[in-house]
Amino acid sequence: MDGERVDAGVHEELEANDCDSARLRQAPGGSGARLAVAMVIWDYWPGHEGGAQRQCRKLSHALAQRGIRVVILTQRTRWLRRPPVADHGTRIVRLGMLAPLASCALRLSRCKARWRRRSGGDLRRQDHARRGGATAPLWWLARFSFMRAARRYIRRHGRVLDLLHAHESNWISGFASWLGSRASLPVVCKAATIPCLPSIGAGVPTRARLEHWRLRPHFIALNDEMAGDLEDAGVDASRIHRIANGVEIPPGPAPAGSNVQVLLVANFTQSHQAKAYDVLLQAWSRVAAAEPQARLEMIGRGDHRAWRDLARQLGCADSISFPGFSGMEEHYRRAAMLVLPSRREGMSNALLEAQSWGVPAVVSAIPGNLAVVRHEHNGLVFPLDDSEALARSILRLLREPLLRAELGRRARERMAADFSIDAIGDQTINLYRRLKGTPPPGARRPSAGEKSGGILSPDR
Repeated sequence: MDGERVDAGVHEELEANDCDSARLRQAPGGSGARLAVAMVIWDYWPGHEGGAQRQCRKLSHALAQRGIRVVILTQRTRWLRRPPVADHGTRIVRLGMLAPLASCALRLSRCKARWRRRSGGDLRRQDHARRGGATAPLWWLARFSFMRAARRYIRRHGRVLDLLHAHESNWISGFASWLGSRASLPVVCKAATIPCLPSIGAGVPTRARLEHWRLRPHFIALNDEMAGDLEDAGVDASRIHRIANGVEIPPGPAPAGSNVQVLLVANFTQSHQAKAYDVLLQAWSRVAAAEPQARLEMIGRGDHRAWRDLARQLGCADSISFPGFSGMEEHYRRAAMLVLPSRREGMSNALLEAQSWGVPAVVSAIPGNLAVVRHEHNGLVFPLDDSEALARSILRLLREPLLRAELGRRARERMAADFSIDAIGDQTINLYRRLKGTPPPGARRPSAGEKSGGILSPDR
């Protein structure tokens, strides 16, 4: 595809969104009147949905309900057929004619993973597909195409926006920071992982400059550990704001006291070093020996065969099921408890969701979990990597249904009081109002007709 076709495709995308400026100017009354925000995120519904994507969507809906004008700037995922452009009051703008190359890169990485598996490779030691290697050029082109198109979008509509909100603290945060500087817009970035500022891989254009720019925006930290990590990385403490993840509160609780299913909500594409599935299976082998009727559901996307094999080696495979990832409400309704043995966690969506259903949790003693679970108040806490202590905690809740019911009741109350998406939406709006009109360091607004260069020189 030559440059003229790429530029024509970008202009086609922008022409399809010509109504955005007029739409963003029309703010209804209410708590969010006259505020217009562009969310910047790489993946978005209805495609891949990890924790950051789900939180972005929940928050966007909550903000739209409060009168905030929200537009989602995300990658284009298909060459021809386009996904929906509207979602519960928010507008989704998919950018980058070459961005679908990212899907090609993912498919190539999966083929490589299958080849490694057939060659006897260990699934638990796979390198992440996006770190580089043979697919890095495809990732580079996909991201560059998105960056060019996003820059053009902001040049056209930036004057009616009040703020940019990046929902990832990888290269997206650096790009959003630079983008905000070009339009003199404040930028806030949500850090959702530990470490908060992971290294930027080879498949990202001008990554050295993005490393520099991503220290400049305001940051939302989910807990004190993440705030400290951001400070250690060089972010000024005055630019760090603590706002937790949010959760929708379902209409009725699960009968955790009478349920018997133990639940793990996993993502098997993520490193087992962070999620500690090995610790859980070691603990479960003890639980299954002590309570043969006990059942564990390990729910999640990705290839779980390595973990099924480990369960067989430990002699507990018959008591474990891997149902995939769908129908989560039904799984929560049938759960007696959620288990979260993670070694690293920002703030687990699955933990918040289970607690909102009134399901008690057994969690490892890491800051991301301790920000949600108080020992013997709304769950049980065990020492990190201690499979024996984890087994004892699971057995205790299995054998004490009244304790499960009480912990679950308190869990639901705590979610409604401190973590409801409505409360988090209000906190976020208050932050937007404080930041509105405060340009980021290095900000400049190009004069009318000026051609602005920069890290991508998108206007050449």
